[in-house]
Amino acid sequence: MLYRLSTMAVLLTASLFASPTRAESNSTLLAEKLKTSLNQMVQKVQQAENPETKRTILSDYLTKMETGLKEIQAKPSINAQDKQTLAALEEKFQKHLSILEGTEGNDAVVDGDLDAFAGSVQQSMEQAGFSGGGFYISTGALIIIILLLIIIF
Repeated sequence: MLYRLSTMAVLLTASLFASPTRAESNSTLLAEKLKTSLNQMVQKVQQAENPETKRTILSDYLTKMETGLKEIQAKPSINAQDKQTLAALEEKFQKHLSILEGTEGNDAVVDGDLDAFAGSVQQSMEQAGFSGGGFYISTGALIIIILLLIIIF
C-alpha cells in the first residue's frame, strides 16, 4: 500500500508540475478524484449485506473526510483562501455525518434508506462545484487533498 501511495504521489506531483496549472485544471482534477472516491463509497455501501456495515462505511468515509480536511487546514503552508474552501468542504461532510447519525437536531437515517443516503451524499458533494465559478484550490492544497482521497480508498 505504501509503495502504491508513494508511486501515485510522485506521479501526481510530476504531472501537476510538468505543465503550467490553472485554477480550472486543478478544480477539474480535484472534482474527478472526489467523484471517484464518492462512487467507490456508494458502491461499497450498496454491496454491504447489512445496515450496520452500510452505516459503518458511510460513517467512516464521512469522518475521515471531515478529519482529513480539518488537518489539512491546520497546515501552515495552506493559504487563507484554500482554508476557506477546505472549511466549506469540511462543513458539508460534517452536515452529512450529523444527518447519518441523527445529531444536531437531525433524525438519523433509517436502515432502509442508507443506500439512497449514500447516493444523496454523492450527488450533493459532486454538485459542490470545483469549476465554473465554484471552489478555487491551489496546486499545493490540491495535492494534499488528492493524497487524502487516495489514502481513504
